[in-house]
Amino acid sequence: MRIVVGSVLAILVGTAHARAQATLQFSDGEFVPGDWTLTVAQLNAGGTVDVQRSDSGGNPGAFLGITNRTAPPDPARRPSVIGVHLNRRAVWSPDDQGPISCLMYHEDARAISAQGEGQSTGPALVQDGRIFVVRGQLTGSGRSWHRIRFDRLTAASFIEVVDGRGLDDAAHPDFTATGAPLTFGFYRSNSNSISPNTIGIDNWSISAPCPGDAPQTQPPMVCPRLAGTAPASAIAAALANPTGVSGYGRPCHPNVPPGPLNWPRRWLSLRNLNVPYHPLFNALIFKCGCP
Repeated sequence: MRIVVGSVLAILVGTAHARAQATLQFSDGEFVPGDWTLTVAQLNAGGTVDVQRSDSGGNPGAFLGITNRTAPPDPARRPSVIGVHLNRRAVWSPDDQGPISCLMYHEDARAISAQGEGQSTGPALVQDGRIFVVRGQLTGSGRSWHRIRFDRLTAASFIEVVDGRGLDDAAHPDFTATGAPLTFGFYRSNSNSISPNTIGIDNWSISAPCPGDAPQTQPPMVCPRLAGTAPASAIAAALANPTGVSGYGRPCHPNVPPGPLNWPRRWLSLRNLNVPYHPLFNALIFKCGCP
C-alpha cells in the first residue's frame, strides 16, 4: 500500500516535550475504497459521478478512474457537476496541530475516455461541513500520465462550493490557529460537456509548509515543572504577552537559518529550573523544550 499520512513532526532534542514546526503531509497512490468519500455538488440539471479503482495501469500500480456525466449541453443553463473526493485519513486540526500558511498540491492524471479538455481538477477540503476548492486546471484528453501541480496555495485560494448555486468566491476556509479541523482531498468537475468523461488520478498529495517558508511561531506553552516554581501571576503575564519575554519566537539554533529542523522557541520555563524564581536573576524565558 502506498498511502502516507503525516502529522506534526516530533523531534526530541534533549526533552520529551520539544516540538518541531508543524509539517502537514498527506498522500495516496492506492485509493483503497474505505479511505475515500465522495460528495457530489450539482448546478442546473447537474450530472453524476462514478469512481472505479484499478489495480494496475497507474503511475505505477493502482489508480482511481473518475467518470463524470453531465446533463445534455444547454447554453442557457450550463449543467455542471463537481465530485469532491475526500481522504478520511487526511485530517488536520489547525487549533491543535498548527496554522497553515501555504499548501502545495500534486496529482498525476491521464485520460481513459475523454472528450475535449477532459475534467477540471484540483485540491479540495471540507471544514465545518462546508466544501472548498481551488479553481482548477484541465486534465486534457491525453492518454499518458502527466503531473498537475498547484504551488503556494493559501486559504484565500480556496472558494466555497454551494450545491445548487455554484462557487462562492467570497467564502474561504480558516487556516488560522482557531480554525476547525480540515479534511483534504481533490475534486473533478465538468460543465456543459459532451459526456461521459473518464480521467484517472494517481499519486495524490498535499503538503505544508511550502519550500523556503520559515517556521511559524505557534502559541506559547508552559513547561510542566514551572507550575509551583514561578508565581502564577508572572506565568499568566508571560502567556498574555509572550513577545515581552526573552527568547519567544527566536530559532532554537540562532546561527542556523530557520526551517523545519530549526523551529521557534515557545516553551515557557526558568533560566535555571534548579534555582528559585527571581524576576531579575532567574527570570522566565522561552526555550526550545522542557527538561
